[in-house]
Amino acid sequence: MAPPACRPIPCQSAAERLHAIHERPEDRTLTVAVIGHVDHGKTALVRALTGIETDRLKEERERGISIVLGFAPLVLDAGTIDLIDVPGHENFVRTMIAGAGGVDAVLLVVAANEGVKPQTVEHLAIARLLGVRRGLAVISKVDLADGRPAMEEAVALMARNRIVGPAIGASALTGEGVAEIRGALAVLTKGAPSPADCGFCHLPVDRVFSLPGHGTVVTGTLRRGPIAVGDTVAVVPGGLAARVRGLELHGRPVASAPPGRRVAVNLRGVAREAVPRGSTLATPGSLRPATWLDVAVTALDAALIDGAELVLLTGTQETPALLRVLGKREVPPGTEAVAQLRCRRSVCAAAGDAFILRRASPPATLGGGRILDPASRRRRRDHALAAYLSGLVGATPEQVVAARLASGPAPVAELARLAGVAADRLDRSLRAARAIKFADGTIVAAAGLEPLLRRVLATLSGAARKPDTMRGLSPPALRAALPDIPGAVVDGLLGILLRKGLAERNGPLVRRPGAGGVTLSQREHGLAERLEAACRTGGLTPPAVATSGDRAMAAAVAYLVGSGRLVCAVDRVHKRRILFHRDVVAEARRRLARALETMPEGITVSEAGSLLGISRKFSIPLLEHLDATGVTRRVGDRRVLAERRSTQIA
Repeated sequence: MAPPACRPIPCQSAAERLHAIHERPEDRTLTVAVIGHVDHGKTALVRALTGIETDRLKEERERGISIVLGFAPLVLDAGTIDLIDVPGHENFVRTMIAGAGGVDAVLLVVAANEGVKPQTVEHLAIARLLGVRRGLAVISKVDLADGRPAMEEAVALMARNRIVGPAIGASALTGEGVAEIRGALAVLTKGAPSPADCGFCHLPVDRVFSLPGHGTVVTGTLRRGPIAVGDTVAVVPGGLAARVRGLELHGRPVASAPPGRRVAVNLRGVAREAVPRGSTLATPGSLRPATWLDVAVTALDAALIDGAELVLLTGTQETPALLRVLGKREVPPGTEAVAQLRCRRSVCAAAGDAFILRRASPPATLGGGRILDPASRRRRRDHALAAYLSGLVGATPEQVVAARLASGPAPVAELARLAGVAADRLDRSLRAARAIKFADGTIVAAAGLEPLLRRVLATLSGAARKPDTMRGLSPPALRAALPDIPGAVVDGLLGILLRKGLAERNGPLVRRPGAGGVTLSQREHGLAERLEAACRTGGLTPPAVATSGDRAMAAAVAYLVGSGRLVCAVDRVHKRRILFHRDVVAEARRRLARALETMPEGITVSEAGSLLGISRKFSIPLLEHLDATGVTRRVGDRRVLAERRSTQIA
């Protein structure tokens, strides 16, 4: 009989394991990636810890190495640990990244008889780039060699990669050290924070298969949000909708699964071919495909050069991507910078997701980091942008929202995307920013409201100094004058100014209070009376009025336009101003409205001129004025009644 220290540990039966998982409360869970060089004993160690054989494929068993991800639950008093056995061979590093992308800690396996190898170094560097900071080193095969040199190497390597944890010597064959490993994993579990529920489901698919009588089944680590039987999920990219028919945690049917767990999802209404590996299950509308990503990137042992063509791996997705470093020309080794990635294929990710950058040939991991904006656009290279994105690195949702709103209004969907949460989870962040929500969902921080109000007031003041807008601006014209502010925000700001008495209505127009008020001399008053009479008599073909160099005539025109007696209409193409009498315009408006009631297709400039008996010199500025005051609306080369058009849209 072998001495007690050398007895193989007993393995639980499948029934015992499932019973233990089913009976214990799901109070704490931890996902741990088992990483290391090929043939250093990772799979044997998982089998010794759990009694589960993770090499499922015949080829894996014949070759003695893992090719695909293997999964096994380890039930401890402190909680349940999902062990992910990741392949160690260079050809399977991509699979390793897919498995390590959603883990809480790593179990680094180094064989005592071989020590640290190239894949050992690369795997641990990948874990650090993916944000893993906790783990333990296991010096395997101590029954074959003295494990002390390998242990010293492993501890130094862990420290260099800023991953904290003990080192334990063990043998899967004899059982030495297995109990100590379980104890160390239990300590990790007790210190594990509960995964945050961001309000939407996010599950990168790493396996997909079909089962007779069940249909399509996918597996993956639930990165965000819970998932439950009956939920509708989107398969992205593509957006194909599917319903969750069933869920399993390590072979146990469950009604729902929390974030952070390895889960198998049985999908209804979708074929296996429609959910390839690399796709993602997500709450509909929560993730959108994009080819531009804003990122924080760290270089490993060589500089990352601006313009380099690399391979991006995030979740279970892989695509060639071009690196655009912002604010500098390269990322020196061991440093971090903000950058953009232009992806050859659309990527569906969430803010905060980790990624890895590799060289295609010869293959090597060059760097990695975190996604800041998962649906960006090509941006200009400037230091202000680099500073803004740098402020998002490691920021809380509240800090992200505050940083974005400091640069101006933002749609609520954009804020949710940048914060990495569902839109209905933004309330706390918006309260912290003392934000104001406008009718279209655009958000403005309280601190940014006053500058926007000043811009609207400045626009109204500028309009009051021009003869053609002296009486005020129509709301559409005001929105057009502020193209960088969303229209609903302009309307909301105008409402605030009207309530405060800082703006007033002048019929269908809005203006600054008192705008257009002009005091005339006796001579100017006489000019104004004669000009008004001439415009009334001239009808729709009024006389031309020159104000350049004639201060008296300019004052008379300003008085008549400001008081509303004359309408200053503008032909913007020929840069002409025509002064119509208001009564003439009112009659023309009535005639056109009656005609357009029977002409739903609208009327051209020529047809309007024929109807009113005027040339294009007068019909064009008249129609431009009616557009600006909301009577008509231009659709192509025709005008329609604005009211009729809005009804058709509704």
